Amino acid sequence: MKDFLKPPYLFWNDHHKKEWCQRVINYIDKLELTDATVLSRVDNDIEEIKKDTRVTSVKLIHFNQEENDYERMLTLEMWRLIVFANLTYNFNIDYDTMTIQLGKYDEENNGFYKHHQDENILFKNAGRKISMSTILQNSEQGGKFILDGECPDFNENVGSTIAFPSFTLHEVTPVIKGSRYSIVTWVSGPEWA
Repeated sequence: MKDFLKPPYLFWNDHHKKEWCQRVINYIDKLELTDATVLSRVDNDIEEIKKDTRVTSVKLIHFNQEENDYERMLTLEMWRLIVFANLTYNFNIDYDTMTIQLGKYDEENNGFYKHHQDENILFKNAGRKISMSTILQNSEQGGKFILDGECPDFNENVGSTIAFPSFTLHEVTPVIKGSRYSIVTWVSGPEWA
């Protein structure tokens, strides 16, 4: 199957109810989160904590490797949206590579993630094809999710989700006040055809 360039963004404004988002936040707050890593620019097999590039607390959950029923529910919900997104993209992907990241950006450390792409990060020797971000809670100040090329119709409200090709540049600006919570989802596939 060949991969073809499709419309850059798909989004579901106000898709998840606020109560659902709050339950996920409550779950995240009970977890022992770790500092997020980025891949080394020298060796793509090495993950590093790089506070000049990214400051986020996270938990990764791999599809079909969930630790409990709640995590299974979360991955299945994100899987459903990824499958729907790929009805438009029609990328050659392997759904078993799906990973979700529960994330928290705090004001105390000005949580952020500089301009980056997801597609150069490898899982199971396949590049990421589709990325997706779900907003569980916006910070009071800062913490904006910015995509290159913008998507003016995406409202960034609590419960909204946006999907995009993983090669799209994006960032989260520093959190100045409050906390930002999100679910980020990736799915990979064979090298681009």
